[in-house]
Amino acid sequence: MNIEIIRSALERAVIRVMEGDESAKIPGVLYGIRLLGSKEAVERLNPYGAYLASMEICDWVSELTPRQFAQMFPIKKVYDGARRGVKDYFWTVQMIEDRGWDTPIGDAMGFLWDYMNEHVVDFMVNNMIWASAIRRARGEEGIAEEFSEAFNIRPWLMLEDQRGRKYFVTPEGRTIPMRRTRVKHLRVVR
Repeated sequence: MNIEIIRSALERAVIRVMEGDESAKIPGVLYGIRLLGSKEAVERLNPYGAYLASMEICDWVSELTPRQFAQMFPIKKVYDGARRGVKDYFWTVQMIEDRGWDTPIGDAMGFLWDYMNEHVVDFMVNNMIWASAIRRARGEEGIAEEFSEAFNIRPWLMLEDQRGRKYFVTPEGRTIPMRRTRVKHLRVVR
């Protein structure tokens, strides 16, 4: 779907909510998560404004019930999460059943973290990117840097030179060229 169409639909929903139409929050959540979960949103939006908009969307999500939310964003049909140790359809359904299908969500951030849908996951990832950018603008560490420091993970930096060759810089300052992997089992057919 075109990002400009989603943006204009979200603007119409926001105007309706500001005029007092509480039912406009449902399409506002749909278009807000779709817009703020897009790749273009990270590239084009100001982190402060995008983060504030995402918090407003989360406030609207907290007023919905899980049943209403699932009608807009169906749960992803992946069933092997227990075997692979990741969240899946059953995890999400269990989380919703613990909360209740017809009670307001309340804690939107916790709900969205546990909800399995591609648009919702993209929305939450973008939310973390904006929060991290805001922290860096304040002179603090980003979220990934804080995490890696807390768990003693030493990050490598990937850079590119003027010729387009990529290389890694280790925490000790060593440079390691990045090798492109070649597929050895395929060959050019003429």
